[in-house]
Amino acid sequence: MLKGIDSIFAHVDMDSFFVSVELTRCPELRGKPVVVGGGRGSRMGVVAAASYKARAYGVRSGTSILEAKRRCPGLIIVRPNHLLYESVSRNVMAILREITPDVQVLSVDEAVLDLSGVLRLWGPPMRIADRIHRKIQREVGVPCSIGVARFPLVAKLASKLAKRNGICMVLPGEETAFLYDHRISLMPGVGRMTTAYLKYLDVFTVGELVRQVPLFWERLLLTRPVENPFPKSVSSELTLDKDTLDRKAVLAVLRTLCRKVALRMREKGLKAGGISVRVRYGDFQTFEQHHTRTELRYDFEVIRQAEGLFSLADCLPLSIRLVGVRLSPLVVNGGSRPLTAGTRGHAVAAAYRTMDKIQKKYGRNSLFQGR
Repeated sequence: MLKGIDSIFAHVDMDSFFVSVELTRCPELRGKPVVVGGGRGSRMGVVAAASYKARAYGVRSGTSILEAKRRCPGLIIVRPNHLLYESVSRNVMAILREITPDVQVLSVDEAVLDLSGVLRLWGPPMRIADRIHRKIQREVGVPCSIGVARFPLVAKLASKLAKRNGICMVLPGEETAFLYDHRISLMPGVGRMTTAYLKYLDVFTVGELVRQVPLFWERLLLTRPVENPFPKSVSSELTLDKDTLDRKAVLAVLRTLCRKVALRMREKGLKAGGISVRVRYGDFQTFEQHHTRTELRYDFEVIRQAEGLFSLADCLPLSIRLVGVRLSPLVVNGGSRPLTAGTRGHAVAAAYRTMDKIQKKYGRNSLFQGR
């Protein structure tokens, strides 16, 4: 099947990444049931990542903290430090780019490398994978699992088999045998509608797919994961420390969320054609208000629209539990509409460019426009 394809990919997946980073920072936690997660204030929240010791008690990502503590009474809970995780992730990705410039970053703890063009430089695929594995462990101090195969999809599944802290290579021509009994519904790239259609055909495993729809299997193998550089929307929401009737406090949170999504949007070189604001009350009633046919680029534009929508979405005299903002649709910022006429528009644009550079270097809370 698919003879003559000599590509080779490595899928690098960090093992329990958030917890692994915390263990390098606090070595005394090694060997103990540790999770990263938790809510704000009195809210318990959920588990974002769990150590393998905690997983032995049935604690997984997404498990509520309350349930996790019930399953594992001696559980150690560490609050997440996303700035630290992003910093460590950048160090890992820098190591991967030393091997090849063809790196697709799929998430903060996951990437795919096309090794086809560097085999003469670094040697056979397993030697390259071993080099990556040792270098990350030595320089960053966190474990990773690596899958190697002709196809990114197979490499990803091989990295799961390599857990934890190992390397697994699927030899060319052995991909179908490797995945023969694997359920199609668990394959990356196979969505709900495709699963339902294949179920209609009585196709549930890779082996059944190869026998009945071989062309689909070949196309699935050739699919390469893509990170969309132009997302359709950006959003952020926050569950408050505790339900509150203080609308001024909620508006302050909303403004912070607006600055956050506006910065993320500008970092992608985009502008928004619409905005929506969500309000959830303590009894879990949720209301949203939307505004379209607009162009939003800068913090103050987003905040101004969001405050107006909040006054409409906040329609009940109840305590508020959650507030959020979403910018959509997003399009490439071609600069067709000046912010304001004359030199003031250029001055504002220049000021935000400077602010964005400072925030990128020193963090989002280092500088922002006053009221």
